[in-house]
Amino acid sequence: MSPIYLSQNLRFLRKAFHFPQWQVALWLNVERSSYTYYETGRTLPPLLILLKLAWFFEVSLDGLVLTDLAKAPPDYLPACVQPSETTAEVESQEDAPPKPRRGRKRKKRTAS
Repeated sequence: MSPIYLSQNLRFLRKAFHFPQWQVALWLNVERSSYTYYETGRTLPPLLILLKLAWFFEVSLDGLVLTDLAKAPPDYLPACVQPSETTAEVESQEDAPPKPRRGRKRKKRTAS
């Protein structure tokens, strides 16, 4: 039997899409505590909820349940979750000196 990665994938995808738990629960029309149970693995969601989750997160149902999406190849993930190809540009920006601040400079107060 294959391992089930449902709870790990729900948490991974929710964080990748930058959604809080209450927002996903609201969209699914379930209580936030129910969705929390799905994410922690305490309960398994019904098939209808699984189908909604797969559609919501833009993954296949078998991918949502049977694939560890945190370790999946980038072409398997939704477009908004894929790592950017411009990591060299980001690294070069991090090495650049900081830009000067705009705005007026404050005068130092002297004790009187």
